[in-house]
Amino acid sequence: DSLFELEGSSGARMRFTDTGTQSYTLGNSGTSLSINNESQSTTPFSIDSSGNVDIGGTGGGAKLSIAGGVGTQNGTESAPTHTFYSDTDTGMFRSGANALSFTTGGSTALTIDSSGNVGIGTTAPSDYNAAAHNLVLYESGGSGMTLASGTSGQGAIYFANGTSGNAEYRGYMIYEHGNDCIRLGT
Repeated sequence: DSLFELEGSSGARMRFTDTGTQSYTLGNSGTSLSINNESQSTTPFSIDSSGNVDIGGTGGGAKLSIAGGVGTQNGTESAPTHTFYSDTDTGMFRSGANALSFTTGGSTALTIDSSGNVGIGTTAPSDYNAAAHNLVLYESGGSGMTLASGTSGQGAIYFANGTSGNAEYRGYMIYEHGNDCIRLGT
């Protein structure tokens, strides 16, 4: 049974026109279903015969192709915005103003803050020593990393047990490539 049916030799279309100048059509070209903005000669939405959805006229050929920005809700640590059907507490969410976090098992695993600093195991990497807070690794039982830098620069690791005063740099190790030496300090 059909409630409403259109047929045409070159595809069927329904036209929607407002009292102004905007005109849209909903049509079937034989290979896709599309919404066309006839006033601007664009196709803002289509579904092709393979089920691929195109929003904004990208023609990307993927299951979902979008031209322009996509807005989503912020999400939380235990219910991230971008997640997986079978693992809903693992994914990505907005953890603060201009900050992005990744969560695994409902706990924040990695945060990129508004300054671009990265915290693994901590949500506030900028709270640590400004000389070395670009990457902060935190684990209550101990942590480790590999540090690589250019041949004329230096690499530094600061060991902290707090976020103020000399607790920010209880110990440090600096490797100077130009002098091929390591400085250690407490």
